Amino acid sequence: MKILVYDASSQGEAWLGVFANETVTTINIPHAKNSRPAWDEGLQALNVKTSELSSFDLFAVNIGPGKSYTAIRASVTFFKALAHALNKPLSGISSEMLEGNRKGLGNGAEAMIRYIQRDVARHLSLKPETVNPEYGHEDNFQDPSKSHE
Repeated sequence: MKILVYDASSQGEAWLGVFANETVTTINIPHAKNSRPAWDEGLQALNVKTSELSSFDLFAVNIGPGKSYTAIRASVTFFKALAHALNKPLSGISSEMLEGNRKGLGNGAEAMIRYIQRDVARHLSLKPETVNPEYGHEDNFQDPSKSHE
């Protein structure tokens, strides 16, 4: 079983992880307001060639809510496209689902892998089109049609 996971729910950093041969390997990837996450560099640091992505059984991405909705939205879009192109399952895991799994673990990628391992069969049955980002904050937009006194 090979799993690739990505968690961009924190501000300014993200976690990329691989589960393969019963081993979990994770790295921290910086992401900034004006640049995309360096997925290619992260994969290279994990010794995963892009030509090997088709050998993964499952992809998983944190769908939020998180500190940066834009980072979550971009990562969900990237992993939906990747999973769809390779005809692989994609699991969208919310930050709330991971809360109990983060305790005692160094990062979100490792927590995601541990969460998936609880019910691998269910995660393997998920389709990329069912994964969408979650926005966790109340809208604070004002209705322009209402007058403010």
